[in-house]
Amino acid sequence: MDRLAVIFLLLAVGAVHASSRKLLGGPALKPWLSQHEHVLFMSIDGMHNEDLTWWISNNPNGNFAKLAAMGVTYTNALVDGFTDSIPASISLVTGAGDLTNGLTYSGCYDRSLYAPGTCVDGKLPKTAAKGVVVHWSEALDLDSTRIDAGGGLNEALLPEDSHCKKVYPWMYPRVNNIFEVATGEGLVTAWSDKEYGTYQLYRGKNGDAVTDLYTPEDKAKDPFPPYSIDNPGQANITKEIVRIMLYDQLHVGAVLNWIKGLTHDGSAALSAVPAIFGSSFQSLNVAQKYNSAINPALTGGYLADARSFGPAMTAAMQMLDDTLGKFVAAIKVRSQGRGVTVFDEEELGREGDFAAEGCDGGCGVDGVLN
Repeated sequence: MDRLAVIFLLLAVGAVHASSRKLLGGPALKPWLSQHEHVLFMSIDGMHNEDLTWWISNNPNGNFAKLAAMGVTYTNALVDGFTDSIPASISLVTGAGDLTNGLTYSGCYDRSLYAPGTCVDGKLPKTAAKGVVVHWSEALDLDSTRIDAGGGLNEALLPEDSHCKKVYPWMYPRVNNIFEVATGEGLVTAWSDKEYGTYQLYRGKNGDAVTDLYTPEDKAKDPFPPYSIDNPGQANITKEIVRIMLYDQLHVGAVLNWIKGLTHDGSAALSAVPAIFGSSFQSLNVAQKYNSAINPALTGGYLADARSFGPAMTAAMQMLDDTLGKFVAAIKVRSQGRGVTVFDEEELGREGDFAAEGCDGGCGVDGVLN
């Protein structure tokens, strides 16, 4: 899935730590980073540069248009050559390509590890075969049919190393990430994404880099009754456009709570508004592929010109445009109306979420929404 990432630098008193400034700031951002302490990512699966251009052209008063009009466009960035949710999302939060961070795909062959259950009584058999396909995906959920993924990882499916230790997802990347940098400085972090098993990768080497990690399973059976005629018998959420838009509202709610300084469900206060936080959104990606003979009013994909949005894509993108407006409004309340600095980055390349290298074509906007 392609993904557009919108990065908000929230106005706050004080300065970011030097280590965070070095990691996050290119030359154009450095003047701002001495004044800002919070970064919010809005990551949109399915987004192409052409999609954003078309949407802004046809919705000149929308929130994305306002952002682009007040921003600077970066046109010379490139996405990873081989992109999907993994390794592209890991590339953005680590600044490393797939060969450096060790993740070429969510399912990849590792010559150094052993299959789950290889060790016997804590010992590696002499006949043990080295090499296994590791899966950092919903396949690791205790129950991927449930929105909470069954409450954790199925540890019986984890690969093992030569010391007969289970390898958890957060232990696998070869390099650190922005969440580790932030928590190492005593800052709060938070992230919301689509798969429990996959995004445990963000937790960092010690497993504690994300203060509040929220990963409602998008492969779960539909938890939003009543079930639509397009989604009988609780088929998984990604099979129907209305249901995936309801699912994305879980992420919207989490971000709005973080802006208020609360946990993702609003049940408790965090020690501070997260320094680095964000969420992915799946509706546009589903809308691009959705096709319903029963509900032609929400036909997915593009129109005949292969550029204009069809009904499902229009509905999904309008929801995302509105979401951007909600975030900006909430940030303004939190910052007492003093303005919001925004950095927006697109990542392109079919089957790619987002990558540190950015995107191909005109991409990336930063500016101030007042």
